Amino acid sequence: MKKYNILKLDEITEISSGKVAPQEKKYYENGIHRFIRVKHFAHLDNGILIGAKCNFINDQAVNDKKLRLSKKGTIVFPKSGMAIMKNNIAILKYDSYIVNHLASLTIKEKIKVYDKYLLYYLKNFSIPKLAFNVSYPSIRLSDISKISVVLPSYFEQKRIADYLHRLDVLKEKRKNNNKKTFKLKLSKFLEFFGHPFKSKWNYKTIKEVSNIKSGFAKKPNVSNKGIPQLRTYNITASCSLNLDTFKYIDPIDKIENYRIKKGDVLFNNTNSIDLVGKNAVYAEPENYVFSNHITRIRTNKEVLPEYLWGVLTILYEEEVFKTICHKWVNQAGIDTKSIGNVKIPIPPLKLQEKYSSFLKSLNVLEKTQKESFKLITNLCNNKIKEIFSRYLVGISK
Repeated sequence: MKKYNILKLDEITEISSGKVAPQEKKYYENGIHRFIRVKHFAHLDNGILIGAKCNFINDQAVNDKKLRLSKKGTIVFPKSGMAIMKNNIAILKYDSYIVNHLASLTIKEKIKVYDKYLLYYLKNFSIPKLAFNVSYPSIRLSDISKISVVLPSYFEQKRIADYLHRLDVLKEKRKNNNKKTFKLKLSKFLEFFGHPFKSKWNYKTIKEVSNIKSGFAKKPNVSNKGIPQLRTYNITASCSLNLDTFKYIDPIDKIENYRIKKGDVLFNNTNSIDLVGKNAVYAEPENYVFSNHITRIRTNKEVLPEYLWGVLTILYEEEVFKTICHKWVNQAGIDTKSIGNVKIPIPPLKLQEKYSSFLKSLNVLEKTQKESFKLITNLCNNKIKEIFSRYLVGISK
């Protein structure tokens, strides 16, 4: 059996984290420095490079907030929030500043470690298993530092990682199809209705055209039986529903008040600030309930749920919800009253119906695309496990 070097992660990398994101608009005026947030993991180049799509901040933000620059080639991944559970890991494409929700690993100069190899090694290790606190997962930098890393020769590291990266490139192509579908949904919304802030139609508040209800907190049971409860990670950053993973809870009093029906709009009211406002239209069997970090919006006859989805998603993409969030350490939220007070234009129902029909047809296409993406993702994950088990068999992690 081959013998490999085994080192702790803090022996081969400098481990750090980012800083709290600047909030005021003045820090983004004429911005020239890249600032990476958790949401930018949705826009990776070739499956592993982050930074092509990001925010830009100015010198004042860097100086006032005492931000630390992370160099090109630094490995980054979420260390707080539900995004941890996705096991997303990326490499900075450019010198960048990063948000405090991200951990960073900079390979030490005298260590022969191929950055892509370390990325895939950590994917195989599965960063989420270090997380604690089910309701708001977090990872300690001290726990990250203790990860044991098995290091074959640099040539072997490169051969392993480059093969896996080719699979990731294929996966990214499938993912880009999903992005194009999402963009088409929004462009068609603007074509049908124009921008929600510049409408010719009368405005009403969301509470005037819907019934709004927040969910409830309940610790999941360990039996994986009972009532399925949707949580923030069931709403994707591209504002669709993902039921691949969910939690089961034991029954509570008046549980029927929290059932989700087809056509309900589910709004993520609490999360890291970049993800507050993501939403989805529910179109599944009516046996789910929802957590306290989700608000259920059930529209009346004046507004179709697909139209409301379009309005909310435009506002989410343009980061409007950030301006009305309550902000805490590592988290932000919008209360039911603030959601209800959001004003939306009310176009003719027939026009809403046309957009609803178009959106539903795209959703069928999107479902097929997601199944294709899931297949290639599973292939990538299985190959990572297969390769590392083959090369590193018998070595204690």
